[in-house]
Amino acid sequence: MEKSIIYRPQERMDDFSQQALSIADEVLLKYDPIKAMSIMNYDALKNGVVDSIERRILGKNDNDTSVPLNPAMDIFDRMMYSAALEYAREQGLNGVINRAAESLGYDRSHFSRKAKQLGVDTEVFKYREKLIGRILGEQANNYKTSLPAGEFDKLQSLIPDIGEELSDKLNQLRMYEFYVNRTSFVYKIAEDVLKERYDEVKGTKEAYRNLQDEFKQRYLRKLLEEAVSLQDLAQTARVSQRTVSRAVGPGIA
Repeated sequence: MEKSIIYRPQERMDDFSQQALSIADEVLLKYDPIKAMSIMNYDALKNGVVDSIERRILGKNDNDTSVPLNPAMDIFDRMMYSAALEYAREQGLNGVINRAAESLGYDRSHFSRKAKQLGVDTEVFKYREKLIGRILGEQANNYKTSLPAGEFDKLQSLIPDIGEELSDKLNQLRMYEFYVNRTSFVYKIAEDVLKERYDEVKGTKEAYRNLQDEFKQRYLRKLLEEAVSLQDLAQTARVSQRTVSRAVGPGIA
């Protein structure tokens, strides 16, 4: 089987960097404490924020190796649980955790236990918004002594709002379309599965299992595009050939 080129990392990252820097200018320069910074410090802050987003959200500079199936499934599970929580929150439902658990076909205790194992914060559902705000706060700390008196405290109080606005603007670029390595590629497939299938299966007894199976099939089929055989794919995914065959379906050798 001829191997497919799934992406060109540097081209995608360069494209994201240019657009993200432009968006950062649009958002950051609306706020007085940031406008009070010197040009040199502002440019350093802006570039530091975008670089951190590239590394911590989009995976820049990570080793470009395929992710075995089990770690990929853990990533998907975390996203699935977060999606269930976000759905319940957006619906304005009372008992968010109960409703999220029901949407995946589980009871509250099982859902809460599994969410804790996966490291899902059941109190905060907007992961990317939170992370971008944290990145902005970390970068801003580097310029505490260079800001006029009182401006740094004012900036700190504004960071949650700035982070949310910056995240909203960056999300319009469909950030995960700019995946640059296999780890973030896992996130892209997971996002697609949840977007396309979650509403269809939520609330059914087998919702959790159906979503997992869909992700597993899509992920292994994508890895198969670069494998020379099922045996090669099984080695890459670190699972048995039987597991691969069940997931990708019959008729593929």
